[in-house]
Amino acid sequence: LIANYNNGRYLMEAIESVRQQTYSNWEIILVDDGSTDNSPDLYKELQKDSRIHIFYNNENKGCGFTKHRCVELAQGELCGFLDADDALTIDALQWMIDAHGEYKNSALINSTYYLCDEHLNKLSVSTMECQIPDNFSFLTYKRGISHFATFKTHYYNKTQGINTSQCRAVDHDLYYKLEEVGEVRYIDKPLYYYRTNTGQNISLTDNNQKAFWWHIIAEFDACKRRNLNPEEIVFPELQQLTTDNKETGYLLGENNTRKTRTYRVGKFLLSPFKFLSQLCAKK
Repeated sequence: LIANYNNGRYLMEAIESVRQQTYSNWEIILVDDGSTDNSPDLYKELQKDSRIHIFYNNENKGCGFTKHRCVELAQGELCGFLDADDALTIDALQWMIDAHGEYKNSALINSTYYLCDEHLNKLSVSTMECQIPDNFSFLTYKRGISHFATFKTHYYNKTQGINTSQCRAVDHDLYYKLEEVGEVRYIDKPLYYYRTNTGQNISLTDNNQKAFWWHIIAEFDACKRRNLNPEEIVFPELQQLTTDNKETGYLLGENNTRKTRTYRVGKFLLSPFKFLSQLCAKK
């Protein structure tokens, strides 16, 4: 599943990484979210391949809407998202097919990935992914799931589906929902090439604060579905941010920090949660 918006510069590399897979029974569902770059020109060539199906939003709808539509249009029993500026290792699909066959009750199976430069030269292997320990979840453990993440469609259909209004942290929203309906498994092998400095990845640009905001919203939604107290799950993360993170300007109590634009934005982002905390305390 590929949600593309103005990633024509890298798109063909992502497509070719699928075409070169050792496992051949695949389809690509690509939904274009109103690209204004050269992506439409590339589609003319890609549509010659009967395994590649390209669809268009009538206007720019955002990441949540586009990824939700990708899943709706998919025909396969297994799905996985490939960002348009990233790529798969040559054996990624085969590893996932075998794992899903072995772990029938797994809704979601993920691996670790290579952190790469703009040219997909490998820099390191991510260390944030792991098998989530017993008595924990992705929501409570705060790590464990990322690229390459694949899921069984019949488990996805048991969830509310990807939140179409979620602009960022869409993958986290999906992971929370899938772990609520099935098991989660981890493959200790990098199966994905992740570009870290393309300027397209939301979490690595000036939109860091917006990405964090949507991440918190996804956590709150998960708490609501699970009947958990957000004060116990979400607020500790916010508290740590406000007391420890000097680099982003959220450290309260320093006069010079309070004058920064970052602090003012942070205060605005945190204000709803301060209100919710006070409301919960009154109850």
